[in-house]
Amino acid sequence: MRKLMIAFALMLACVPAWAGSWNLRQKDDGGAYWRNSDGREAHVLETHIVMHMTDITLPSTHYVVSPITGYVEKIYGIIYKAVASTDAVISAWTSSATRGATFTTEITNGTSRMTFPNTTSTAGDMIEFSPSVGSTTNRVSKGGRIAIQTDGGPTDGGVPATFVIVINPK
Repeated sequence: MRKLMIAFALMLACVPAWAGSWNLRQKDDGGAYWRNSDGREAHVLETHIVMHMTDITLPSTHYVVSPITGYVEKIYGIIYKAVASTDAVISAWTSSATRGATFTTEITNGTSRMTFPNTTSTAGDMIEFSPSVGSTTNRVSKGGRIAIQTDGGPTDGGVPATFVIVINPK
């Protein structure tokens, strides 16, 4: 018994301090997430979709397919060159249909769209867009489509950007 206790004590000594700070929890709807002692959460099965646009100064729309059913929780954007002439306004849309239907549901936070401002932007600037939590307008079905659309406002030309869409299966 003493050898067993010594072995157990040695195992505990080898566990790093950070290992005990995350706890796996289950929500009422059956979903799961990790929560640390600071209150940060990492959702199990959270999915990230990366989309690159070659020029956000031209009016254009790019499309991706959602691999899961869930809510668009965040959209991050980063530019590779400054926007100098006019703000670059970006909108996101969903369509649960897999073909043919138009994109009529805008992913929104209720007040604004994603914007790269012309007055302060530089290469490497990032925007973080947080849609309204749990809103039906931010829901996407597995196999549903997401569109990212630029307004074509800036006249600088040649401003590439990358977007990361975070979908949470809540």
